[in-house]
Amino acid sequence: MEEEMESILLIKNEVFVYRVPPVQSNRGYRASDWNLATPDWTGRMRLVSKGQKVFLHLEDKSSGDLFGTCPVDAYPGVAVQQVIDSSRYFVLRLMGEGGRAAYIGLGFADRSDSFDLNVALQDHFKWVQKSEAIAKETEEPQPKLDLGFKEGETIQIKMNIGKPLGSGGSSHSEIRKPKSHGTGILPPPPGGVRLPPPPAGASPASNSGASGSDWTDFASSAANNPFLQQQAPPSQPTPPPPVKAPSSWRCAMSLRPRRVDFQAVWDELKETVDGVITLSDVPKKIWSDRFTDVYTLCVATPEPMGERLYEETRRFLRSHVEQLYSSISQFPKDELLTAYYNHWTRYSMGAMYLNSLYSYMNQQFIKKHRLHEELDMIYGKRACCDEDAMVEIGDLALFQWKEGMIKPLQDKLVQLLLDEVERDRRGEEVKADVVYGSIESLVRVEDPSRKNGMFSTQCGHPKEFYEEIFEAKYIHVTGQWYTREVAQLLESLSLSDYMEKVIVKAQEENMRSRRFLPSSSWKKVSAECEQRMVGDHLQLIYQECKEMVKTENRSDLKNLYTILKPLQLGLSYLGQQIEAHIKAKGIEAVGGDCPDKDAQPSYFVENILEVHKKYQELITDVFSNDQTFTCALDKACTDVINHRANPKQPCRSSELLAKYIDGLLKKTPPRNLTESDIEDKLTSSITVFKYIEDKDVFQKFYARNLAKRLIHQLSVSMEAEESMINRLKQACGYEFTNKLHRMFTDVSLSGDLNNKFAAYCKAEDTTLGVGFFIFVLQSGAWPLSTQNLSGFVVPRELEKPVTEFQKFYRKQFNGRKLTWMHHLCNAEVKLNYLAKPYTVSLGTYHLALLLTFETVDEITCQELQDATQLSEDCFTKHLGALVEAKLLIVEGDLKEPLSTVKLNLEFSSKRTKFKIFSSISKEVPQQEVEQTHASVDEDRKLFLQAAIVRIMKARRMLHHNELVQEVLSQCRGRFTASMPLIKKCIETLIEKDFIQRENNSSDQYGYVA
Repeated sequence: MEEEMESILLIKNEVFVYRVPPVQSNRGYRASDWNLATPDWTGRMRLVSKGQKVFLHLEDKSSGDLFGTCPVDAYPGVAVQQVIDSSRYFVLRLMGEGGRAAYIGLGFADRSDSFDLNVALQDHFKWVQKSEAIAKETEEPQPKLDLGFKEGETIQIKMNIGKPLGSGGSSHSEIRKPKSHGTGILPPPPGGVRLPPPPAGASPASNSGASGSDWTDFASSAANNPFLQQQAPPSQPTPPPPVKAPSSWRCAMSLRPRRVDFQAVWDELKETVDGVITLSDVPKKIWSDRFTDVYTLCVATPEPMGERLYEETRRFLRSHVEQLYSSISQFPKDELLTAYYNHWTRYSMGAMYLNSLYSYMNQQFIKKHRLHEELDMIYGKRACCDEDAMVEIGDLALFQWKEGMIKPLQDKLVQLLLDEVERDRRGEEVKADVVYGSIESLVRVEDPSRKNGMFSTQCGHPKEFYEEIFEAKYIHVTGQWYTREVAQLLESLSLSDYMEKVIVKAQEENMRSRRFLPSSSWKKVSAECEQRMVGDHLQLIYQECKEMVKTENRSDLKNLYTILKPLQLGLSYLGQQIEAHIKAKGIEAVGGDCPDKDAQPSYFVENILEVHKKYQELITDVFSNDQTFTCALDKACTDVINHRANPKQPCRSSELLAKYIDGLLKKTPPRNLTESDIEDKLTSSITVFKYIEDKDVFQKFYARNLAKRLIHQLSVSMEAEESMINRLKQACGYEFTNKLHRMFTDVSLSGDLNNKFAAYCKAEDTTLGVGFFIFVLQSGAWPLSTQNLSGFVVPRELEKPVTEFQKFYRKQFNGRKLTWMHHLCNAEVKLNYLAKPYTVSLGTYHLALLLTFETVDEITCQELQDATQLSEDCFTKHLGALVEAKLLIVEGDLKEPLSTVKLNLEFSSKRTKFKIFSSISKEVPQQEVEQTHASVDEDRKLFLQAAIVRIMKARRMLHHNELVQEVLSQCRGRFTASMPLIKKCIETLIEKDFIQRENNSSDQYGYVA
């Protein structure tokens, strides 16, 4: 069996779902019991049919995920129920697994959306009823008609061939009639039905074009007219069943244009128009006849009578509205509004049905006529928005209501509506439907010549009439009301209580606008309320704002945010106060002295992260991640992290963050930290990194620390190192981490190179005598300087490995130069001259000094320095490390050349393995920091010079200020360039003839090709 196709009946892209409290009475649900201001869910509604079944799906607008499904088995029914106090809200029964049901509220922003849902459900179940009826008739077929001619039966056809129109004394406007019961020369019209023969003895029917009483169901619009379906009386007789062997056949009408007696046709049409506009009973046949009359007048010969019909209809509607005005104006003041609403409801519905009756005239005659009018407007032959312009009959009816009813009643009507709204504000009961319907009438009667036309943009706003006579007064009265309310509240309440009252009042007014006003007025009314309750008292609110921020009272801050948000620039002052508060708290958190110098990086970073986390939560919970406060947090954190206690000293945040990360990535991270904790801390460190302005300084410190970890194999894992580099890459891009990636690559390639060297030694049958592993590093990627290297004589034990590797490398890479970085090398040596063996890890310089004692037990400092060829500073530093470790003993001062150095043959230690720290770890930290900053300054100069040359090459000529702005934009994200440094770089490039001053002007530069 094939699966039934799913058809979409209706889609609404925005619906609101509410929690439904238990029903309080047997009358039904009330939407006013729900929390309408804050829907529990917002999404999309799809109404689909599958065969005769209907399902209402609620889905997420972005992802399409299903929220719930409501199977609808009947309407009206239990599955979809309307609330008793509004037409925009429904109660749905959602069905889940196992047959479980849940009831929720469904709401629409616009009443037309709820009307669409009503119509879609009604149409579907009407179709279901018709389908079932047709299926039932199919199961029980009626006997076929016997239309064959019986013996002796004849058909008589008479045609007036050749007889001139109007001969035989007929009037000029009279339509040609058949003389017998014969068949016409044209087939029945489309949509027509066969008529049964007349009863026996009936006189011949008159086929008058004016009455059209012998045909039915012309076209399809009459058959499906909603007015006829609702208003047709139950007692209307049904056509008799068809009979067998009809003795005659009559054609309903001809569609050809013909001459018409306008007055005769209009008299009958006018009677039907009166019935339609007053919602009286109009039989279906009369409706069909009048529908044909409209068509006949529009296509009449020799001239169509559409304009005359339009004018007569206009006069009739004007007269009808005048009669209604006379009736309504007699009502007393307390009943006038209800009377107006009742008459308007009937009249507007009648106008809709009347528009359907004139559908042919609207679609054919008026449409073409308006096209000619619009062309006349283009060529200036007709004024824009001419009140005499021809419009559709439905719009014409509404226009007559405006001119004949609303304008004469304007002052009374508007005042009554304003009084009703004021009564609602006081908490008195009002008829919401009457107020809403009356206000809606002011919108619907907008000048039809201003709507849906070619010149709508020139003719004004589509709600201009409503805005002019009602909206402006409504907003003014609303402002006056809340001015009085606020004055009373401020006298009796504290600011905290006042803010809560303002929020409640604003919500009430918002709901009132949705109950009474069109959607175009909602924001305007809200803006007026906010201005009167908040905007007019900003100074008072701002005075209390500082204290609220200082105490971090979340409830007060949330209320303050709620009332200030709708105002333009209302949040700017609060954002400034939040920024200043976060900045003060941040500087206080990181400004104190850390008792442990080694823990200072951790103290700085973790305090910053704690402050950031605290106020990020505040902004999320209180300010809903509003952009104003997110920016305030970012600015405050940027100021805190880049704060300089001494303006003349460089900011230490880059150095401290690099050391903090270095501590996490070393093999000996802080105690009690799991691998997951380390990953979380590394991720959090990126938060601090993003706020650092001098990212190039951080890059230098990070690269130095990374080099130490990689060379001395101190990293906790290579995966953690690579993961951290990738985080930096995501934050700053590939260029920022390019050198770091190259350092990583060098370490990996060095492993392969050592394997090849081992294979080479094996092939050459060479024995090195010691374990040997080497790193080959690119000079441009690693933060290692080859300048000022100390002289050094490689110990005899290491000469062979060094020599053999140089031979191997020259064979592998011809033309490359190797520079040995002995001060970075490490060695592991076993001490066999003591009572028990010891294994010592130490630097190459330490090893060279210690290996000198292979042949002697004591030696002078001068002889030891001559043997190693170390510089004086380097010699003193490394010899001091061995003396400090008690492997050597010095008699006298280390700096004295004749002082004796002895091997400590009595050395003893509890540990059999220990390490003598290399010179790189013994460097003075402050000196390293100064070297790093000096290196950064040099890099910045080169970067700025390159940027200036690129800019000038592209622009050729620039003023000084323009060039500075371009340079600053290119530096942003890497570092903040100072103005003196930029000027110095410009002067340097002028001296190098890359750029020049134009026309001896100090303010304009040109590029020198």
